[in-house]
Amino acid sequence: MRPVPASGQEYKNLIDDAIYEMRELQRCAEDDIDDELSDLVPVFKAIEHALSVLRRDGNTDTAIDGDLPFMTLARTYRHVIPVFTMLDAINGAHRRGLVVSN
Repeated sequence: MRPVPASGQEYKNLIDDAIYEMRELQRCAEDDIDDELSDLVPVFKAIEHALSVLRRDGNTDTAIDGDLPFMTLARTYRHVIPVFTMLDAINGAHRRGLVVSN
């Protein structure tokens, strides 16, 4: 089931959770040198960075026409990103619109 943030605070919390999970995924991929995930560390870093920028610049209104920049990567690698539904929920909330302030 996809989490749906109902408020700006829930949206920020969801972003914080996604940042944490992407860092953990990155760490696990780095630790597993023989695993196919190790090749995807740059992808995980890019998504985590985009989420961090989104969180840092969180004093913006949502409701945009289009996906957040990280969604292209997230959709491409959704089969190996266990928290894809979380990323998709962030993107969906951003597109639908929430007023978010720091």
